[in-house]
Amino acid sequence: MSKFKIKLKITGFEMEIEGSRDDVPLINQAIGQQISGLIQPMNDIVEGEAKIIEEKNVKAAEVQDHEELKSKKRKRTSSRKKETSKTNSTEEINNVVDFRHDPQKHSSPSQIWKTTEKCIWLMYVLGKETNQTEFTAKQITETFNRYFKEAKLIEYSNVNRDLGRAKAKGLKATVGQDVSKNPSTWFLTQDGKAVAEKLISGN
Repeated sequence: MSKFKIKLKITGFEMEIEGSRDDVPLINQAIGQQISGLIQPMNDIVEGEAKIIEEKNVKAAEVQDHEELKSKKRKRTSSRKKETSKTNSTEEINNVVDFRHDPQKHSSPSQIWKTTEKCIWLMYVLGKETNQTEFTAKQITETFNRYFKEAKLIEYSNVNRDLGRAKAKGLKATVGQDVSKNPSTWFLTQDGKAVAEKLISGN
């Protein structure tokens, strides 16, 4: 509770009243109004100070609420970034086809192979080892780069481009594409499997 101290000194205050006994109530009221007129300004001062304090408290509360809101927004943004990073990391893991490579059975890719040859060889090997026959461009890219870095990394954009060219060769196409899926998947044709077997045998 706020405290205050008022010192009131009335100098030279005089009041002269004449009347009958019946006028006493009116006289009392008149005197009260005069005294009240002197005291009222002091009350305004006290109330004014209380109002200023209250306004300061309101402004302080508004600033605190604003800071808390900004803090919550920063936390939500940070949380979304973490979730996005976690999601991207999970997607990368899911795009890698897990298998055990046996170089005695399927040889190993060479640095001098073209991107198309690396993709055809990988799809053939994955088909033999996992029984999965269709793969997205992301799966081909990230699986090859995970297991065969020494054979030179391949790029996702080049995988889509080069497989698209291989598909466009008509009857001699080495790969096909299932565009009904999203994302679309790639698979080997009979000619593609023959190419993979030649790459494995070194012929």
